[in-house]
Amino acid sequence: MRKTIFFFLITLLTFPTMQNVFCADEIRISKAVNYLLNQYNDELSLICESEDQGRHFLNDQFPSLNDSLTFQNVFWLYSDNYFAYLALAPYSRCISKKIKQKLDGFGLKSNLYEVLGGETFDSVRHGNTVYVGNFSSKYVFSMIHNRSVFSDFDQYADLCLYYALNEFFRSHLSEAERYFWKAYNMFDGKGLRDKAFNETGYYANYKLALLLYASKVMGIKMQNRKEIENLLWSKQKENGGITSLSDQHGNPIGSANCETTSLTLLVYQPDTTPPNTVDDYDGEWQNVDFIITLTAWVIILLTLIALVTAITALWKKRETQNILQGTTRHP
Repeated sequence: MRKTIFFFLITLLTFPTMQNVFCADEIRISKAVNYLLNQYNDELSLICESEDQGRHFLNDQFPSLNDSLTFQNVFWLYSDNYFAYLALAPYSRCISKKIKQKLDGFGLKSNLYEVLGGETFDSVRHGNTVYVGNFSSKYVFSMIHNRSVFSDFDQYADLCLYYALNEFFRSHLSEAERYFWKAYNMFDGKGLRDKAFNETGYYANYKLALLLYASKVMGIKMQNRKEIENLLWSKQKENGGITSLSDQHGNPIGSANCETTSLTLLVYQPDTTPPNTVDDYDGEWQNVDFIITLTAWVIILLTLIALVTAITALWKKRETQNILQGTTRHP
């Protein structure tokens, strides 16, 4: 009996740790969702590239905009908001639907990123940055892949994965797996070391998310999947966003962005073959932190009740045995 009570007390003391383990992924997901919602601009019905207020590199490409671009006032239709539309579908039907309507309203197609929604393309082509317009000092751009065929796309991890998904949806499974593993073999423990890394010296963290996403959609098992997941989540910032870049040692640097955070969330959707759309969900954004915490404590409470019931049953059994043996103490 003493051993049982001791076990009961130890269980009580370890419940907070058990709750933390149980909620770890859900809380990280909740923080990532909140990051995207916090970057959402209701007037424009789009999510900005990043919370970073620093000078944007597009100022050099578009000098007519008078050096007015920051990462916070730039909004990408593709890929950022297309990914966000898919990623937010399980969490905020309203916001996801508004983003989709905005995308449809502009009438543009990327000819690449839609593969995450199950749409296929003919070939991987070089991208072109298109300036869509200025909306009250909010600058909208989009990446459109409509230039020449990308002859060496197989040297870029993300392009290999987009192509792998494309072939998977076209039922060319052998080709799909070949390009998936080509991208996977670029993983060096710190990120995906492809031609882009060799040119810049930085790992693009969204490629880790894309690798995880593709493996889930295609049903490919990676023995080190958990390692890659933990590496990706190690890039999460306090504000919930996933840092876009890592240095040559694999350490996250700089700010988070919409693209990387959205792709990370897509990895954890209930069903990703193809991704869920807004039509699959009802209701508005829920307080995920509250729901997760409540669920965890309900489980804990039920476990406590089960333990108390078991201890009570053991105690009664012990008393019954004492009575039968004539050893029960009387006043």
